[in-house]
Amino acid sequence: MLSPKTLPPELLVPDKLSPSTPLAAWKAYLSLTGNRYEIIGSLALLILVMATFAHFLGFVEARPGATLADPLLNHLPTIDLTWVIFPLIYGSVIAAIVLLSAQPKRLVFALQLYALVVASRMLAMYLLPLDPPTRMILLRDPIVELFATGDAPTRDLFFSGHTATMFMLYLTAANPIARKVFLLLTFVIAAALLLQHVHYTVDVLAAFVFVYAGDDLLRRMKGKLAAINGNGHGVHH
Repeated sequence: MLSPKTLPPELLVPDKLSPSTPLAAWKAYLSLTGNRYEIIGSLALLILVMATFAHFLGFVEARPGATLADPLLNHLPTIDLTWVIFPLIYGSVIAAIVLLSAQPKRLVFALQLYALVVASRMLAMYLLPLDPPTRMILLRDPIVELFATGDAPTRDLFFSGHTATMFMLYLTAANPIARKVFLLLTFVIAAALLLQHVHYTVDVLAAFVFVYAGDDLLRRMKGKLAAINGNGHGVHH
């Protein structure tokens, strides 16, 4: 298992020195002008990225791509696991938001990382247009369809957004039990996507690489900015 990620020093002090309630934590966080600018900027960036992604999915769906030879998919049965994938991933997202709601810095970092992951997916899909696996069973995801053309997208392949989201929840979680659960569910979701032939194997594997690299890059950037500002509030491994 990957070593736990840590956030700024002020989040690692004993509990008795930390705000005792989520409301107190948010009051303390928003009391700093820089934090208020950061959360407003992070939300604006996320909205911009998601709006762009909605239009981009239409472009991707209209563009033909390559069909990959995938030995693993060829040996896997085709099973419709939509009923497993949908509740697990969105239940996990809701749980993560609830858990992070008491930790403003972690929540803001997660929003920033998600925006970076979505932007990375757009770049990856633009550079590597793919047609879906031949035995693909449509994954009817109402959230994704909301941001797409209204139909279930089939060419938003490289890299897997569902796998990326679950792995991101693991990397940004603070609670040790939640981290273990999110990591386990990441592998469950990845396996289910392959069994439903929604993605190629490389789509799923690449999601781990892109998300981990994005997480590391964002933490390093925040650490350098903190060093420049002299506030010691960067994000560290």
